[in-house]
Amino acid sequence: MIDPKAITALVPTRECPEAEELYFPLPPSLEVVPLVERGDNVKVGQCIANGSGNLIAPLHSSVSGVVTDLKPIQNSSGGFSTMITIRNDSRYHALPFSSFKGSLRDASVVDLRQRIYSAGIPGLDDPGHPVEELIINATEGEPFLSADHRQIIENTRAIFTGLEVAMRLMNPKWVDIAVDESRSDAVIALRNYALKYSNVRVVPLKKTYPKGADCALVNQITHKRTRQRPIDVGVLVVEISTLAQVGLSMSTGLPFVSRFVTLSGSLLEKKLNLRVRIGTPIKTLLGELISQNAKMPAQLRVIMGGAMTVVSQTSLDVPVTKETNAVLVLSHLNLPEQHCIRCARCVDRCPVYIMPIFAAQNGLQAQECVECGLCSYHCPSNIRLVDRIRKWKQA
Repeated sequence: MIDPKAITALVPTRECPEAEELYFPLPPSLEVVPLVERGDNVKVGQCIANGSGNLIAPLHSSVSGVVTDLKPIQNSSGGFSTMITIRNDSRYHALPFSSFKGSLRDASVVDLRQRIYSAGIPGLDDPGHPVEELIINATEGEPFLSADHRQIIENTRAIFTGLEVAMRLMNPKWVDIAVDESRSDAVIALRNYALKYSNVRVVPLKKTYPKGADCALVNQITHKRTRQRPIDVGVLVVEISTLAQVGLSMSTGLPFVSRFVTLSGSLLEKKLNLRVRIGTPIKTLLGELISQNAKMPAQLRVIMGGAMTVVSQTSLDVPVTKETNAVLVLSHLNLPEQHCIRCARCVDRCPVYIMPIFAAQNGLQAQECVECGLCSYHCPSNIRLVDRIRKWKQA
């Protein structure tokens, strides 16, 4: 059987086709304020929305063009968010940006944090506790995903520039870069760069799931057990894509306006990784890649993210956001739910040792769920446990 990751992992990343209109969803918070109005002209890298304080990262335009609307549009979670719609003028005029000058090791922590915040990069906030060990997550434990793999091969220097920034901010004693042992080219690329750091090691991990979940990763590498916050045991987990974006922003000055996205699934004619501008609707990514034998919506199941964590989409106008790492197109399968038979398979397979059926029924321990999807996958009654737990979390 062909590894679905291998199909895309060995193919160089391509540029995403151009979109006529891009959509930028605002976080569902009253503290987020749009900085543009209908009819405004914008440039690449221009801040179009911001939050009060430093809790919510700014949002930047990934194209130049005209703001055509600000209205609620369906988002990737199935709800509706206010979105800034920008008509692309295809000229990509950008604001002037300046790269970071000087040594990162001597840079002011305050200055680095401000640069990261101004670039709109989430995931490298002040943890509020001392960091003894920093774990860089490059495992991509879910099937199909290989965007991080391509980042490692194509942006290795940017990743280690971002790592130097993270080390300056957190001052950890040790840094572990966790990577799938089956991706030998990624392991070699990381080890070659890690040689000049005395406290950085590359840790190849066996191909298991959900090894990429923060709590599972901490347990595998440090043997410390935690259910919710790794920082409670002195460990901080950072995604390797975050480091790559920090490194790119430090080197070019350009804020977070694009990311690597895996396109894969059984109903795609071609499977590949694309560099996608934030705000691009997924219909632009898919284009003509969908098999001509597949018909919407009866046969298609479009998923944003991993196949195990499953966030199915009902609209192809949903845009790529900073968190989007994959768009999968699979055969539609909608088995009816049955009553729970108390088999305890969900409990046996939970990596954070909660009782998923109780979390789904009454919210018990719902906040401790890492949404890996193992419970739903193994449930003989086809109960959509993760979907129900997500609703409890939101409530």
